[in-house]
Amino acid sequence: MRKLLIKVSSRLFIITLIFILTGCSMLGLGGDTELTIKVKTNKFTNNGNNFYMLVAQDDDKNYVSNSYYSLYSQFNSSRYKRYFITPQYESSYSFSYPLDLKKSTSLYFLFNNESRQWKVRVKPGIKKVTLEVKNDRVIMDQ
Repeated sequence: MRKLLIKVSSRLFIITLIFILTGCSMLGLGGDTELTIKVKTNKFTNNGNNFYMLVAQDDDKNYVSNSYYSLYSQFNSSRYKRYFITPQYESSYSFSYPLDLKKSTSLYFLFNNESRQWKVRVKPGIKKVTLEVKNDRVIMDQ
C-alpha cells in the first residue's frame, strides 16, 4: 500500500510540475523574452548608404520628445542598443532585443538625411515586428 501511495504521489508531482512549467511559458513568465525585429531593405534605402537602427524601451514622453538630432547626440548612450544596417538589393535582417513585456519599445532609424517617418513605437507585449524601409521611410507590419 505504501509503495502505491509513493507511486501515485510521485506521478501527481510530475504532472503538477508539467502544468506549472507549461503555464509559465504560455504566460511569458518562463525564460528570457525577446523582441524579434525583422528589417527589410532594398538598394534605394537611404540612397544605398548604411544606416543605424537604435532600439530602447522608453516611455511615451521620451519617444515624442526625441528629435532626430538629439538622438545623434545620444548615439553612444548605453540607453540605446545600436544595429548597423547595410542596404542591398532585396535584403532582410533579423535582430533580437531583450524585452520587458510591460513597456513599449521605440525603434529609431538614423538615415543620412532626416525623414518624416524615421521612428516607430511597438506596443507592450508584442514579441515580433517586421519593418520595411523604403527610401527613407519606415513602414511597420505587426
